[in-house]
Amino acid sequence: AAMPRKGLAKGAGEGVEGRDEGDDSETEYPPCDLKDCPEELVVRNSGRSKIDGRYTRLAKPSRGRPCYSMGCQGKKSVYIFWVK
Repeated sequence: AAMPRKGLAKGAGEGVEGRDEGDDSETEYPPCDLKDCPEELVVRNSGRSKIDGRYTRLAKPSRGRPCYSMGCQGKKSVYIFWVK
């Protein structure tokens, strides 16, 4: 049986108008126009080889900011967030 997530009552967020099922935050964030942000970012020579690579922008913003992901085969994805 699936265990409920800590901090959320059973059924929390269900049936709330305007929320997607994947939304984890009840905080409202300003609208984010993804057209103003690059589709890809390349991180090089950061000093941390783990984060160097090509990041692709996700389809939806996260907490009002564009979010980028780099996935490598056999490894966990790395995420970065755009801050102006």
